[in-house]
Amino acid sequence: MDSLEYEGPMIIRTCKETIGLGINTRKGMFRIDKKTHSDLVNTHGKYLFAVHLNSGITKVKVMDAEEVKYSRNISWPVIFQ
Repeated sequence: MDSLEYEGPMIIRTCKETIGLGINTRKGMFRIDKKTHSDLVNTHGKYLFAVHLNSGITKVKVMDAEEVKYSRNISWPVIFQ
């Protein structure tokens, strides 16, 4: 993503691509606050989701809040499917 032109409400959420070491490794998760999500939906806002490794950002996606099914924790592959 080179640039983003948007003047409405937007929330940025980031997570690591993987968490843990060895056999206990899992995909990172985005944490979503229920009230904030509801407010963002009601104001037709957007989320900017970013996944990162220690070396930098690997994935970025912008979504309308209405497209995001609320869950307290959302695994990044759910957003980037």
